[in-house]
Amino acid sequence: MNRHSKLENRKIEVVENENYIKYIFKELKEKDELIQAFSLRYIVYRYVNYIEENKDLIEIDGYDLYSTFFGCFEQIGKSKKIIGTMRIISPQERSGCYDVVKEIMSEITDPNVINNFKRQEKYPLLESFKISKQFIKEFTYPQKEYLQKGYTTDLFELSRLSVLPEFWGSKLKIEQGFHDMTILNAWISKPKKNFFILATHPRNKRKYEKIGFSVIPGTKEIIYKKLNQFAIAMILNMEKYLNQPNPYLNRCKKILTSYK
Repeated sequence: MNRHSKLENRKIEVVENENYIKYIFKELKEKDELIQAFSLRYIVYRYVNYIEENKDLIEIDGYDLYSTFFGCFEQIGKSKKIIGTMRIISPQERSGCYDVVKEIMSEITDPNVINNFKRQEKYPLLESFKISKQFIKEFTYPQKEYLQKGYTTDLFELSRLSVLPEFWGSKLKIEQGFHDMTILNAWISKPKKNFFILATHPRNKRKYEKIGFSVIPGTKEIIYKKLNQFAIAMILNMEKYLNQPNPYLNRCKKILTSYK
């Protein structure tokens, strides 16, 4: 298969020349794109029975007001559809789409969806896992050094990774594309993002270990709150991982040409 990738205008495009198909990874900001992402989350989470049905056919919560959103679109000719999405949750900064997300929330009618609009913790992960403040302090040490390099020592949660079932196991490796977008977003942010957490099903542990994540000490496999699934908590120091030889390094240099 003749495939190539390129980074352009803060988007990553993967083109399959044989099939004339383009896959576009991009940040989502427009209302229609966000609705597509929230609807896709609902479709995928219903498919795996993580959530109950709702009459709005949407999956949205209070953490979306503090999130950066990514989408993956399949484009064939003039036809384009969303096939995957993910968000990065900030502990304190409002989403650049805050007003748009608020508008979408105002149109929701199902009480079960509306009940999720309140943000219970800084991160959804903390609703299920207890993480030692001392561990976070030690993991982000030395804080002064990171601040001098232009990084924030805040944690950011990778969340709501959703891909249409027909693309599971695809050679396109959609999840890898979202990891590329995470790195790009981390570098262009001011200050730069470096420390990431996520909750994932235990079967994904080895996959995330390959891109630098490790299980958070003191946590164990549990039933994740609000989602009918088992989960483990993991954490990443992105700079540390990318500054050592690793399987992801060559791909990072090839696609993200600003990598140093």
